Amino acid sequence: MNEARLNNDAPIVEPGQDRLGFGELARHLANVFLHNDLSGGLVVGVEGEWGSGKSSLANLALRKLKNKSNKHRLRIVRFSPWIIGHRDELLGQLFAELDSALSDLLPIKRRKHFRTALRKYMQASPFLAASLKLAGDVGIPTAGAAGRALDSAASTASDLATPSLRKLNDELRADLIGLDGKVVVFVDDIDRLEPAEAVEVLRLIRAVADFPNVGYLLAYDPDNLAKCLRNAIRVNDGHAYIEKIVQASFAIPEPMGFDLRSWLSEETSAIFDRTNLTPEADERLERALSCWCSEYISTPRDVARIANALKLHIAPLADRLDPADGLFIQIIRLHHPELYNWVQRYLLRRFGSDSEDAYLAWRDANHDRDGEQQSELARIVGKQGETLSQLLGDLRQHLPQASIPDNHPVPDFGAEERQQFAAERRLNSPSYFRLYFALSLPAGFLSDEGVSAFLDMCSRDREAAFRQFRDHCAEERPQGGNMAQVLLSRILERKGDIPADRIPDLFAVLGDSMDTFARWLPERDGSPPWLYGDALEIFRLIQRLGTQERMRTLEKLFAGQASLAWLNSIVREAIIAHGFAGHQASPVEQRLLTEEEFKCIRGQFLKRLEQADATKLKETPYFLSLLYGWHQAGDDEKVLAWVRKQSSNDADLIDLLKHMMSKSSMSDGNGTRDNYYLAEQTLKKFFGSERAVTERLIAVSSDATQTDDFRAKAKELLQAVEHLDLSKLERLQEMRERSKTQPIP
Repeated sequence: MNEARLNNDAPIVEPGQDRLGFGELARHLANVFLHNDLSGGLVVGVEGEWGSGKSSLANLALRKLKNKSNKHRLRIVRFSPWIIGHRDELLGQLFAELDSALSDLLPIKRRKHFRTALRKYMQASPFLAASLKLAGDVGIPTAGAAGRALDSAASTASDLATPSLRKLNDELRADLIGLDGKVVVFVDDIDRLEPAEAVEVLRLIRAVADFPNVGYLLAYDPDNLAKCLRNAIRVNDGHAYIEKIVQASFAIPEPMGFDLRSWLSEETSAIFDRTNLTPEADERLERALSCWCSEYISTPRDVARIANALKLHIAPLADRLDPADGLFIQIIRLHHPELYNWVQRYLLRRFGSDSEDAYLAWRDANHDRDGEQQSELARIVGKQGETLSQLLGDLRQHLPQASIPDNHPVPDFGAEERQQFAAERRLNSPSYFRLYFALSLPAGFLSDEGVSAFLDMCSRDREAAFRQFRDHCAEERPQGGNMAQVLLSRILERKGDIPADRIPDLFAVLGDSMDTFARWLPERDGSPPWLYGDALEIFRLIQRLGTQERMRTLEKLFAGQASLAWLNSIVREAIIAHGFAGHQASPVEQRLLTEEEFKCIRGQFLKRLEQADATKLKETPYFLSLLYGWHQAGDDEKVLAWVRKQSSNDADLIDLLKHMMSKSSMSDGNGTRDNYYLAEQTLKKFFGSERAVTERLIAVSSDATQTDDFRAKAKELLQAVEHLDLSKLERLQEMRERSKTQPIP
């Protein structure tokens, strides 16, 4: 990427800067002053909207005049009224500029007389505009400070001017009529003045500075200047006022769209280094230039502003963003803020939580909202029918699931397509969309370089990679979640670029660290997070390996890696796919593992569970899911025997039940709270019945030989049993207290 230097939006001054072909028009404009008689003065206007290039055209014309100034004895005065502090100072400043230019062209013997007359003329000038009855000449009421002053003291005006203004005017004209040369006064951006100041400048040019051999080149937006005049002097037709002052005008021609696109294309090429773009990315950029330039870019200033926006917002992240999407975002930000805000809201609704859950929720919520979204877009962009369909088609180049014309369902992109959007760093990716709305990388972002460094570390130093992953688990993001989630997501985005020989090393690290990750993940409807999203999807990288390498990797993973919770999620997914649980097996071609591979991991997994230390097994994240995996894997008797052994005494029972809790979330007026309970199904499956457990807990809770703390724990577990009638429980406890020898009914 080249150094991004901002364009200060200054008008061009050199012919080599001319991108829009103003050269010939500038020559004609210069010739107006070179080849016309200025004995009666001349005012020429260069008209165009703001940013159209009128100042640039005037500069090129003035440069041509300057190049011929010696031959034609021509002087150029640049008068910038908008930088002068007060409109009462305008005349004095202009005369000071004229004094220098005109005196230089006069014979030496006449310069003193001219300067003396000019100085007296300046002193009398506050009353000049009104005494010459400019307002009456153009049929409008008197306006401005000078006019109001003269209205109140018109009868004394002749007494204040000694000698009279007419005599001074005649003397000055006599000095200038035979001037050996010409002066061209360039007055830029009259329409940038306050309305009252714009009126005073026009009065000045029309009535005060109308000297022989002095021409004026004015640059202005005719509509804005006419509006200024209407506001300042309440004239019905501001354009008619301008026509009384300007004898000839040049209208800036509409630039060719091709020239503007080519100019912006050069700027984007410098920012994004298009020679290194993929053919697909370069084609998207060319299409974006074509459609969005045609839609929103019409002046050179538009190009300069877009180029500056790209340099400021996109250039620092050029290697992390898609050029076409970056161009699109900056164009609509500058030229259609409401559409820009819509896009930002749309993406935040869709990807705001950076999770697959957010994507699914967005998709489900929007299947029936095509018409509503289309109506909102139609209102924002002000288009209907065919033109709206065309804009939506262009919009879907950047937001493939944006509102679509009627009778077209929202496309349902799968994981592969979403990962492709991420690999291309598209606006439509949950990993990248935030970057398009920031000046720098947002907090909680992991760069491609960071991902590559982690993969390298997995091969070079597994212990260091494990520590880094563990640190990522503990590093919370401002947007929610943790950096380990970001790392897994970024690895999946780049899965096609990861060398196959790196995958076993990656699995070796994840196999020892994923259970650490699990402790930071929320459950989903009471289910472990392993059963959905990136935590499970990451295992599908094994498909990149050859048959023998797959088997070796699986054997190592299930025989020795520590993350039993993660391995359990893989087993449970395979159990369902191969028909050991659920309604029916998946088709063979859709299964992640072959029959042989499934047999291998199932055997290794069951062996690990049988041999595992009971205390460590109970500390496994989502321990209850682990028991169900053990049960579903077909080893019913052994898992039940293990449960009986681990609950053979009251203390072990209390400890085991504590780890077998299920969780549900409930919302109330104070927010969401978690509820932990012993599920009826769990007690039936692993203890034979709910009653068998509750009777033992009742016995412990009412056993006076136990400590108060131990009895309290038993009662808490009783209260957590799903669907248990606590009033019945209390009666049972009372009956037990009354008769220790009789069985509980």
